[in-house]
Amino acid sequence: MNVGDSQGSVFLRLDLAAELISKVQARGFFYSTELCHYAERAGEEIVELPVVLEAAQRASTVRPGRDGFTMARELWRLRKRRQ
Repeated sequence: MNVGDSQGSVFLRLDLAAELISKVQARGFFYSTELCHYAERAGEEIVELPVVLEAAQRASTVRPGRDGFTMARELWRLRKRRQ
């Protein structure tokens, strides 16, 4: 994928969303990564816009060990579906 960070906010045209949503199997953090993958494969241009983040108002829900393993597993599954 030619996306630097697929975990940010994702905005889609309604017609594209309707086409891609049914292909996405992942849930959780990997959902947006898979969505960007299918958008790119459909020939859509992905535009990344910089944002300024404010200090977090709540604690992060990311657990590096568990979520890192889940992301790696989902990447492996997505790769297998492409074959």
